[in-house]
Amino acid sequence: MNCVHCGKEVGFEYRRDSLGNYFCNDRCYEDFDHEEVDLHPYIDSYEMVRRDCLMWEAEWEDRLQDSEHYLSEIKEFTSALNAYLWDYYSFMAEDFGDGIYRQEIAMYLRRMEDLIGKIRDWRPKRKVYKSVFLYFDPEFLKLGESYEIAYHAVLDAVFERDQNNLYKEICKLVNLGFITNDQDEPFDNELFLVYETEEEATKVKRTFRKVFSEKELEIQFNPAVLCDCLKCGSYVSNLDERRIKGWIFYPYCYWLEEYALYYS
Repeated sequence: MNCVHCGKEVGFEYRRDSLGNYFCNDRCYEDFDHEEVDLHPYIDSYEMVRRDCLMWEAEWEDRLQDSEHYLSEIKEFTSALNAYLWDYYSFMAEDFGDGIYRQEIAMYLRRMEDLIGKIRDWRPKRKVYKSVFLYFDPEFLKLGESYEIAYHAVLDAVFERDQNNLYKEICKLVNLGFITNDQDEPFDNELFLVYETEEEATKVKRTFRKVFSEKELEIQFNPAVLCDCLKCGSYVSNLDERRIKGWIFYPYCYWLEEYALYYS
């Protein structure tokens, strides 16, 4: 279809008048001489539904991506859209004929129904971090039952054998990447560090290799992301993530069950 005013092909934001003419957008519509055809009983409803639909479609993804709690935002979006659809489908059920605006309103309501599905299927664009796993030989270094104890045990071991004045540098690197939270599972034999860049992660490996042998310490790199709950603050690598319908969680996340119930 082409705009009756400027002749360009119309896109997703087109507008129509009561005679069925297509316009590129509101500007072309307003510049066109059509005062008489504006006198239609359902034009206000059409303009409102069209405006609301275009607003939802333009804003929903950015609003979700910027949210501090994805699931709450998704629930709010879908609840509001469902309430809107309920009101308008009740309106459409009445016998208002089958004119241009009735057809257009029905089309926009279907677009909103499709949007609900898109919102439920949406997943965030996650920032990917570089994680470093330091696996210590338990016969060489017993680290304890918590990440805090492990953290200090590793630095103590570095301090005891530091021959090249690396202790301060290693402390700085470990402090930069050290992650802990209230939901941490009992510690085994690895220290989990997370960095913004691969350069920082590589420096950890290079520096630790000056202190510990390969037999004493195995070092692995893995990608990591923040837990999708956005509340627990945990980073999760692809070695221990828990996935639910495309969401990624720290396996001990307190809010994981909330997502599991919603998407079950």
